[in-house]
Amino acid sequence: MAVRRESDEPTNVEIERVARRYDLAKSFVPVAWIAALWIPIQAAIPIARALAGKHTDLTVTISISIVFTVALGAGVASLLRKNKEQRDELRRQRRRITTLEQELGG
Repeated sequence: MAVRRESDEPTNVEIERVARRYDLAKSFVPVAWIAALWIPIQAAIPIARALAGKHTDLTVTISISIVFTVALGAGVASLLRKNKEQRDELRRQRRRITTLEQELGG
């Protein structure tokens, strides 16, 4: 295991670059939600057309698809919330470290 030297620490520019990449990736989350909703609906349309006017118990299958989609969306939302909380805590700790370093240096 390599020991990290002080010169290996990321610079502010690198940190900002990673933050911008993260913000860009985060902007695609609504697209993922729409896709998560769109795919089951598109899969159900041909089935619904084929069975239109016929008596079936297809509602169970559609209900399961909807439940799966909602559960997937809720899981993504909870992961995003957890990620935001961790990011906020990391920022708080960085501010605290900076304050403590200033107190020790001054």
